[in-house]
Amino acid sequence: LAKEVKLVRKFKEQQKERFMKDIYTISEDKLKEARDKLFSGKVCGVDGNRVSFVTLPNVHCRIGIVGLSYKSDEKGVSNISYYFDETTVPLSDEQVDNPAEFLSEVDKKRKTESIDFYIGALMFYREREFALKERKEEWRIVHGPLAPIELIRYDEGYDLIKDLVEAKKIMGVISESRDTFAKIVGSILEPGQYYKGVSKHEELFRHFNTPELEHRLKEKPWQRFFNGKIGEKIITGVYR
Repeated sequence: LAKEVKLVRKFKEQQKERFMKDIYTISEDKLKEARDKLFSGKVCGVDGNRVSFVTLPNVHCRIGIVGLSYKSDEKGVSNISYYFDETTVPLSDEQVDNPAEFLSEVDKKRKTESIDFYIGALMFYREREFALKERKEEWRIVHGPLAPIELIRYDEGYDLIKDLVEAKKIMGVISESRDTFAKIVGSILEPGQYYKGVSKHEELFRHFNTPELEHRLKEKPWQRFFNGKIGEKIITGVYR
């Protein structure tokens, strides 16, 4: 254990030297400016939650979105209910009496369609749409990445990401990243420091291995995202 701790400390020191040029310390003036904006109601946080349940014919989902600031006069809440046509299998009286074919079709449909992916994409979309169109604060913060992969795959999601980038003062915050690179950088930061990271383009290139990246770049949504250079305007970073 002692040897491992020593090696980890050495590793962190080496990484600190590597990233030093991109590590910044927040000044007291900037911290005060940020606090003043926060407590004067110029910053809004937006988050959502979802509950889904499966009946035999359909998948139903209810999504709740809330946006609040320190000066909110009232809670900004949006409640939306959905069911998913993509996973719907019509149920008739004949199928009730002879269910084998119906159950086989349900099983086939649910295996070929990623219900969790649909619901995740929908909640990401509604959170970001709510922040962009219904909140008027100067700064708006959504939970999770600003441009999640779930949105890049769809036309509506791509258009929304473009609008978010043009609005500029909207950001995504991930409270606990599963990204190993982000964890390494976070471990070498001191309190009050932040790392100015890479663009969304570079981040995606780093995460995909070469065969996977080549496969994705053959798909229209990914070609559009990379060729449109939207990801170059989204910067990811780490703060502590």
